[in-house]
Amino acid sequence: MSFDDLAMDYDAVQFLDALGDYIAKVNNPGPTASVIRERARNTLIPFSYVPVFHHIKFVEHGITQTIDAVQVQLEQRDSHRRIIPWFDTFVIQSSGPKGTVIQTH
Repeated sequence: MSFDDLAMDYDAVQFLDALGDYIAKVNNPGPTASVIRERARNTLIPFSYVPVFHHIKFVEHGITQTIDAVQVQLEQRDSHRRIIPWFDTFVIQSSGPKGTVIQTH
């Protein structure tokens, strides 16, 4: 889903700012919030779409047991057929043999 669609259709107008803040914080652990905000303004986000999922299950490699799950409400419309703003975001950070992996969904 495009950043424009997120802002216009789902009223998630601060999504891009929040994503920039998160990337700046991960890339620069430790600084104050004001330093992070300044670095976030200078963070290049080289994409304009993000994947959107409604059902996600997390399992640990080699284990079939579910360790966590996310279920998001599907798009809803009002009586005038307008999308009702509702936006759920979750961020995953995990560490493994190849380093830290960060995914935003």
